[in-house]
Amino acid sequence: MTTTRIAEPAVSALAVFTAALVALPVLAIVVIAAQPAPGLWSHLIDYVLPLALRDTAALLIGVGSIALLAGAGTAWLVSSHDFPGRGLLLWLLPLPLAIPTYIAAYVYVDLFEPLGLVHR
Repeated sequence: MTTTRIAEPAVSALAVFTAALVALPVLAIVVIAAQPAPGLWSHLIDYVLPLALRDTAALLIGVGSIALLAGAGTAWLVSSHDFPGRGLLLWLLPLPLAIPTYIAAYVYVDLFEPLGLVHR
């Protein structure tokens, strides 16, 4: 019982230290962004922000519509019809939820790079 009382402050201190260590880069970016730079914000608002907002909106609409069509189509297909391979498809459909996106990106890059498996 005394070991847990001694360990609790050490664990709490380690958690606070880890949180501070993770927060420091974010705080550094906030401090750098808050420093005044003459003409920077007007330049960003005039030239960079409209293009970035347009590209972001196009990306959101494109990815959202493709995901909606693919997701709704496969969900309807699996729930409405009985076909060969349906059981396998039922297991494969939630796979994107189980694999983190960055790992899938590494796999795709490794497969499709010029020296990857697809190009051999």
